[in-house]
Amino acid sequence: MASGFGVDASADGTSGTSSSDIRKIFGGLYSPGIISGCTITTSASTMQFTIAAGVVAIRPATGETILAPVAQQTITTSSAPATGTRTDILYVQQRYPSIEGDANLVFGVSTVLPARAVAIKKFIISAGQTNTNAAVATGGVDYSIPYGASLGQLWKYQDTTNAAYPNALTAKGNGTIYLPTDRRLRFKIQTTLYAQGAVGFDNTKYVEYGFVPKLDNTSIDTWTSGGLHQAWSTMMFETFVNATAGTHTVSYDQLRAGGTGTAVGVYGTIGGYTRLGTVFTVDDAGPAI
Repeated sequence: MASGFGVDASADGTSGTSSSDIRKIFGGLYSPGIISGCTITTSASTMQFTIAAGVVAIRPATGETILAPVAQQTITTSSAPATGTRTDILYVQQRYPSIEGDANLVFGVSTVLPARAVAIKKFIISAGQTNTNAAVATGGVDYSIPYGASLGQLWKYQDTTNAAYPNALTAKGNGTIYLPTDRRLRFKIQTTLYAQGAVGFDNTKYVEYGFVPKLDNTSIDTWTSGGLHQAWSTMMFETFVNATAGTHTVSYDQLRAGGTGTAVGVYGTIGGYTRLGTVFTVDDAGPAI
């Protein structure tokens, strides 16, 4: 019978923590990927890659994770293809006594990720190259994430326009993010705006300004300012959305949402106070829920 991790096995051997139990416990705590270190150094003279020391989390089966130490390793890949390209996957694999006959942690390079392995990095090898300095890194790096942890800020764009904003719909802030697992994202815009030419309560300059955050070119919300004809206004908008593992694009559209006036962005130090213009950020808010 299984026991909690850290509890001694019973004297009769009928209960205790097995290796499978430990893998399942870690499986609930860590996603597969790099925990620390494992940076890659290429060579100017050989077809070799060097993996720095570190720690990785390997997922041998659904719901299981193995935490493994990585000693510095130098791996030699095969010669470049005669034509075209080849994608090399540098990996760390945990072997099982019941399958391979030993429990070694092995390092290798292949075009296919083997079982019970975690990819460290991928490189494109082109025909004719004779050293790995010429290899082109491709794809994102999968970093292991403790359950519930945040990856922090994934993207930031700052519009420092200190002038009129366009009335017509305009795309802004385009960027690319990579998610190693399904994640919950927070989209946020902070902006300072006022109505161009408005003095006091000037209804003829009335304008509402809008922002439309987008994930993979699809709108996820619509944000609209209040009327800007009376005073400067600093606003913050935010919304949350789930996104699957992989590469995504993020951006926003901006446009006049109401009225006939024109909105003006504010950036710089004005009257002794700092104004940031419009700041668009995408943050990781933890695992998708």
